Amino acid sequence: MNENSMWYVVYVIPGKEQYFIDALQKKKEKVAFSVLDILSPIEKVLVSKNNRKKEMVKRALPGYVFLKISKISDELIKFLRDTNHVSGFLGGSSPSPITEEEVQTMLNSVQSKREMLDAIPEFCIGDNVSIVEGAFEGFLGIVQSVDKEKSTLGVTLSIFGRENLVSVSFMQAKKGK
Repeated sequence: MNENSMWYVVYVIPGKEQYFIDALQKKKEKVAFSVLDILSPIEKVLVSKNNRKKEMVKRALPGYVFLKISKISDELIKFLRDTNHVSGFLGGSSPSPITEEEVQTMLNSVQSKREMLDAIPEFCIGDNVSIVEGAFEGFLGIVQSVDKEKSTLGVTLSIFGRENLVSVSFMQAKKGK
């Protein structure tokens, strides 16, 4: 491994990371000696649609591709800039490197997010839940919606004999019987 190599961040259009990576690999002979490694972390997420769980793969950091480059040159910058779906570099017109430690910190944060999400119980529409903290503590309800991005549930609770839809965080609810 080249000890003078540095990591650079390329901004690409979100959702087009794999196209960019594929384009780099197709033109490998032009960049083979310069680009040593390519990182664009992915994560598997469970999506609930029509009461069915489906596992999908998505980018952990959409729009960012990390390149380990042995020697940055104007020719390489132009080549990368001219590749489809590239919108720029960290540092603007003259790309700024980031350290190996910054890359490791980013990878560790992605990993800890995965571990944190794995620790959260899976809720599905129709699940019975009890509210364990907050204004509705002690109430029982039925899950009507699940928002994984915001880590919230829409739960129907019976309050004074009326059905009310309330929003609670995953941490405020516990799966019931």
